[in-house]
Amino acid sequence: VDAIDAANGVFSVVVDGLLTQRMLDAAAQHGVDHIVARETGEFVKKPVGTRVLTAEQLRPPEPEIEV
Repeated sequence: VDAIDAANGVFSVVVDGLLTQRMLDAAAQHGVDHIVARETGEFVKKPVGTRVLTAEQLRPPEPEIEV
């Protein structure tokens, strides 16, 4: 949270762990457009202007193997 508060003009944030409501709120306050996290917690409120993705959502689909 301190790193987000100290930064200006950040487009995206990558979190190697759990994204908390506090982190999400801080990012939204500073205009962060995207957050990618290993996992997300339960969010009471989700800001409209900040898109949240998990690392799993960024993985390409498994290729289909023809037999």
